[in-house]
Amino acid sequence: MQRTNIYLDEEQTRRLDELARAQHTSRAEIIRRIIDRSFAGDGESAQRREVIDFTFGALSGFEIEWADREDGDRAAYLGGLWQDPLT
Repeated sequence: MQRTNIYLDEEQTRRLDELARAQHTSRAEIIRRIIDRSFAGDGESAQRREVIDFTFGALSGFEIEWADREDGDRAAYLGGLWQDPLT
C-alpha cells in the first residue's frame, strides 16, 4: 500500500469518524471501501439494483385491487392497504 494524504473539512471528518466507529474500523479502511465502490460503479445505483433484485417478485402471490377514487381519497385508500388483517 502507498501512503496518501488528503484534506477533509470538519463535517467530512466528523461523518467519516462516525462511520468508522459504527463499523469498528479505521478512517483509512472506510476511505478505501468508498474508493473501491466508486471504481466499481456508482455505489448508490449498485445498492438500489441489489434491493430491486432482492425484492423482485416479492408480491407475486398477491392480488392487487385497483379502484377509481378521487384524489382526496388517496390517503384513506393507501392507509387501508396496510392495515393489519388480524385487527
